[in-house]
Amino acid sequence: MAANVDKLREARPRETHLVVTLDRSDLSPDPVRTPAPELPDGIDVLWVLLGYFNAKWTYRLWRTTASDRRWHLLRHPLGKPPAVYPPHAAHDQHL
Repeated sequence: MAANVDKLREARPRETHLVVTLDRSDLSPDPVRTPAPELPDGIDVLWVLLGYFNAKWTYRLWRTTASDRRWHLLRHPLGKPPAVYPPHAAHDQHL
């Protein structure tokens, strides 16, 4: 992300999106084991596209935002509806 932050900051005040493709098979396709990163100033939305060997049977497109640091899980190969992990934002759990 760091290599692209300065370029994306130049796009302000537009919303900035960074897309990352992961084709390695040794990375976890499990959001429980892969916490969403804190996005640096200059990146509003991070999209992660998991390669085939990472996500044969699970969500292939993940998204997180600066304002909601949860994974929004999209594009399941078996047609499951979108999901959010963790299901509740941290501030919701204290209510």
